[in-house]
Amino acid sequence: RNDLPAAREAFSRALSLAPAYQDASFGLAEVEFRSGNLDAALPLAESVVRAEPGNADAAALVETIRKAKQAAAGSKMKPAPAAAVPAKKAPPRRADPVAGLMQQGRRLRAAGKLPEAEQAYRRALRL
Repeated sequence: RNDLPAAREAFSRALSLAPAYQDASFGLAEVEFRSGNLDAALPLAESVVRAEPGNADAAALVETIRKAKQAAAGSKMKPAPAAAVPAKKAPPRRADPVAGLMQQGRRLRAAGKLPEAEQAYRRALRL
């Protein structure tokens, strides 16, 4: 299943017998991509997209290869940062006021304070 050299050989053999066989081109593009040969994978995947414009898998593979090439180019250009900048923590989430008002209404109702419970429920409905 993960024998990339054997898969490369099989897809290459299929393409030598039937150069227009798009499934073999797509398979070889995936093998080259998984092997890290982005420069070989991209033209193969693009040829499948040109031949079969509706092939969503091939279009997704082209996008994935392009992103991988950009990431590889970006990592070569950018020097490693000297010190990591700590990420900002997201502000703590505030408690849901509706749940608190509903709980307050239940407590007031259980205590027999029906007008106050009604007010708490109405405030919760307004939120």
